[in-house]
Amino acid sequence: MRAISKDPKVPKILINEKRQATFEENKKLKHFPSGNTQYSVKSIKTELSIIYASKCAFCEDTLLNSAKHIEHYRPKNKNDKAIKCDASTSYFWLAFSWDNLLLACTKCNSSKGCCFEIVGTRADYEKDYADLSLAEVQDLITTLDETEKPLLVNPEQEEQSFFDEHLAFDMKTGEISSKNKRLAHTIHICNLKRDELNKLRLELINNLRNKINERKNDYRTHNNLKEYARDIANLRKDWQTKLKTNPKFSALYKYIDTHFKELLT
Repeated sequence: MRAISKDPKVPKILINEKRQATFEENKKLKHFPSGNTQYSVKSIKTELSIIYASKCAFCEDTLLNSAKHIEHYRPKNKNDKAIKCDASTSYFWLAFSWDNLLLACTKCNSSKGCCFEIVGTRADYEKDYADLSLAEVQDLITTLDETEKPLLVNPEQEEQSFFDEHLAFDMKTGEISSKNKRLAHTIHICNLKRDELNKLRLELINNLRNKINERKNDYRTHNNLKEYARDIANLRKDWQTKLKTNPKFSALYKYIDTHFKELLT
């Protein structure tokens, strides 16, 4: 995961007459109809794809050649049958809220589902928010976060230093981990340790490790320490250049850059 900067200006389509009518109807129903996809239109997906660099908000795998899902940070529906988490609250009134929409891959979106656990006080819709208009619920995330204190990490609400400090990767398996309670919860809920992600991350690690080993072998053959040091420095520089392009798994790129010396031993 990485910090995401989103322009707070709400796309006009999210507050047009059609969505205002649906918003008012959903307030009467007290839920968001499962078949309604008015939030998932091409223009919104395109804008989120630009913001997220066509990567999943959670696993950071590329979405260039796969399905892009508009993920509701606070779930638009609830699931009373959920076992692995608290999914008992529907934030149907935030279904068109710009600050509640992220971009996710199919597997992270499916794994997260309607999960939304908190350690604070759950928002009281009837008391505090039932009278608000569609325009008025567009900028509530800071207020809601302060009272609810969600466990799920929202990349749009964190500084990059938070991820740099608290995310870790196993250089032998590609597994992601964190000692931070909220990040550990997010890793669990979104299943960020799934096998295919571990394999993709490990492939990236091993490709770099192989390049380093090639330099080591050259050094053993020619016994030229200066040349070896220059080659390793260039590898590190190339890695840092790739990091600046915001590649998929950029959190792993940053972790490897910080722990580069571990690959030299």
